[in-house]
Amino acid sequence: MTELNALSMLHDLDESDESRALPGVWAPEGLEVRVVDPATGEDAPVGHEGELWFRGPLVTRGYYKKPEETAKAFSADGWFKSGDLGVRDAEGGPSSRAGSARCCASATSWWRRPRSKPSS
Repeated sequence: MTELNALSMLHDLDESDESRALPGVWAPEGLEVRVVDPATGEDAPVGHEGELWFRGPLVTRGYYKKPEETAKAFSADGWFKSGDLGVRDAEGGPSSRAGSARCCASATSWWRRPRSKPSS
């Protein structure tokens, strides 16, 4: 997705082999991620599918010379509506699913909430 900086999806070199084997990524510090019911704009409950929304300095501020498209893609409080499906896990972290909120999901991958780095 070009609306998010490539650094919004990363693995840490010091992760365990088990964690690195997952097809997921950590949201870096400063990037907020939500799973939202697109019909209401409210956070989806644990285990319920919704749309992944992002906010932070790694998210585009809008589409060049396309104010209408920009207005459709962002909530009033600045969340980018990705169109990608997600489900919040039992720990409260969002996970993404292949596909979009406009069609059916076909496979699962993980998007884990930001975590603190291990101390050196």
